[in-house]
Amino acid sequence: MARKILISQSVTMLSKITVLFFVAHAASAFHLTGPQEQLQIIMKEIKRDVPVDINEALISIRANLAPLSYYTDNAKTRIAITDLKVDAQPFWTKIAELDEQAKKVGRLGCIEEGMELFFDLNNTAIAKPFRKINNYYNKGYLIVFKSDDKIDAVSKTLKDLTTRADNCAEDECASVLVKEAISFYSSSYEDIKAAIADITQYAQVDLLKILATIQIDKESYVSGYNGILERVKLCID
Repeated sequence: MARKILISQSVTMLSKITVLFFVAHAASAFHLTGPQEQLQIIMKEIKRDVPVDINEALISIRANLAPLSYYTDNAKTRIAITDLKVDAQPFWTKIAELDEQAKKVGRLGCIEEGMELFFDLNNTAIAKPFRKINNYYNKGYLIVFKSDDKIDAVSKTLKDLTTRADNCAEDECASVLVKEAISFYSSSYEDIKAAIADITQYAQVDLLKILATIQIDKESYVSGYNGILERVKLCID
């Protein structure tokens, strides 16, 4: 980026600000002088760098929508397929035994009923963790919007500052705007960097840790399918 927003380097930023001061003072020393000339020099720097920072920040922020979707989808797959497969293994072993018994006595309807109940149980088991995952996905989306708002605020401030600088024709207002412009140049960098960091930290670090803790209620699930197995057994007998 124009000011290395993605790789935070305080020294680079301090050097940049120092250059602005130096250029402004140099202008004065060479009698290009006066606040209005200094303001023009500083605004040229700002209008060159900040729009680039804004554009690249928006790209970086939106790029985090991909890991948001990827990681939450993976978590759902893990729960719905991997976790249920492991936790349900005793059920499949037992239902296979009951299926053999049902065939001998012509009670396959008992197996069909049991399987319907089992699939309903699976849907119930994943519903709560899926809701949690969706909530954390939505939280990430909200952070994206908030990050966008931070960038939008920088953009609006830039527009306002540019308008005021363009309409400034006196040294008095130029002196004020020089100070504001230098302050904005620094604060815009920090605001943009923070906006990117917020969603990047959540989407690529915090979310992964959270998703790893989300599981089905195994105790309730096992109890549920044991009840179904007992019901199937009674039906066959």
